[in-house]
Amino acid sequence: MKVLLDKNGWLYFERGAKKFMVEQLCPYSGSKCSCGTWCPLFSEPQYFKSDEVIPFDNVEVSICNRIYNIPENDFVDER
Repeated sequence: MKVLLDKNGWLYFERGAKKFMVEQLCPYSGSKCSCGTWCPLFSEPQYFKSDEVIPFDNVEVSICNRIYNIPENDFVDER
């Protein structure tokens, strides 16, 4: 799954068989605003190099107090 932070800091995930990017909506706002870096529950992405525990370069992002580890080549930050 590919992840994109666009130039405005809004979050997109790759979805579906056609591999298109879908804007993610905030689950706490009643799906009326976009998920993104403006939110205090969205942490700045942390980049990590591979080691014995994680065998690939990855990006760690905390969204809504959940931590996601994304392979670095699947994460695009356009900011």
